[in-house]
Amino acid sequence: MAQNVPLKRGEAEGMNEVAFLAFWILVGFILGTFAHEAGHWTFARLTYIPVTRVRIGVGRTIMRGCLGKTELELRAWPIGGYVGIDINRKTARLRIALFVLGGVAANAALLGLTAWLWHAGALASFPEAAVAGFAIAQFVLLGSNLTPTWSRLNGIRVPNDGLQIVQLVRGRHCVEAMTTYDDLLASCAGDRQPRMTDASQTLRDWWGPSELWGSAVVRRQMLDAVLGELSKHRMAPEERSLALGFLVTVALISRDPIFYPYLEGWASQVAVLEQDGTMTNTRGVVLVELGQFAAGKALLDAVAKPGFATKDSVDMSERIFTQAFIARAEGGLGDPGAGRRRLVQARCAVSTNAAFEVLRLVVDRIDRELIAGSYRCPDGSRVMDADQEALPDSV
Repeated sequence: MAQNVPLKRGEAEGMNEVAFLAFWILVGFILGTFAHEAGHWTFARLTYIPVTRVRIGVGRTIMRGCLGKTELELRAWPIGGYVGIDINRKTARLRIALFVLGGVAANAALLGLTAWLWHAGALASFPEAAVAGFAIAQFVLLGSNLTPTWSRLNGIRVPNDGLQIVQLVRGRHCVEAMTTYDDLLASCAGDRQPRMTDASQTLRDWWGPSELWGSAVVRRQMLDAVLGELSKHRMAPEERSLALGFLVTVALISRDPIFYPYLEGWASQVAVLEQDGTMTNTRGVVLVELGQFAAGKALLDAVAKPGFATKDSVDMSERIFTQAFIARAEGGLGDPGAGRRRLVQARCAVSTNAAFEVLRLVVDRIDRELIAGSYRCPDGSRVMDADQEALPDSV
């Protein structure tokens, strides 16, 4: 029978010291996180880059507010954070680099201040383990942020500070491929002069926030807002085309079931808009997603462009999406091997720029479907296995 053996005094003191050190490392991480995000915010203000959002922590949101036009959010576990900024291809790369380095500059300043106060004797009343734990946390934050690597935000791979600097040097930072709303609208207008109505302001407000991929609540708010504009019948054709394409893109990336009852209707509206000669891949990807592989593939083959040799970010996104769903159709029509070979090129195209990382969710999901030989919609209402007969090709 086992007996409880009391710890020796030295062992107990050793465990207490370890726990004490761990506590101060945790304190250092929390304060270092606040300092890191404050550093990003400060350098954004110094370089006149608009800040749209500051989020600190992960988990459940416990506090939310606004400071001017900046949304502030504090979550339950204050480890890690995010500062959203408004930049485009015209923003100077030096300004972006200073913003990116602002976080580690704050951690370095905090570490330097701690060392200076310690050597000056100002922290003499603090145990050495407390100061050491706090300093260790800053060293870890510096190392983890400066070592080029990927992390995840709302399920999407995002580069850390060090990798963003590398991407800025190599021309693969997301800013290199950012497209303004005006450019996107012009791409939907074809040879016409794009026209804007009041609906464009609504579309601008919802265009591209990262919360769309991580929050079902935000997606529902966006859906209500955009459907409200579509129902007013006052949008220009290019605005309507852009709005429908945006809704389909969010639906197919997030796979939120709330969008799926609308997909066929949106595809039909796109078909009407395309009668003016402006062909997109929207209707084709919807048909493929809903299991109408032959009809969808025929439409996508008609608009598909060879390879991925393009510097236009809108064109590149459409090529990745088109090839990914042609691959899905090939699997559904009985040739998953051909589909997977096609995805190799699409995945390489995603890797050319961080702006396309959100499309990796689609490419990886279709790859998993091709391996399994099963293609299901989120609501389970439409199921197509590779060894079953394709659904009717009617629209």
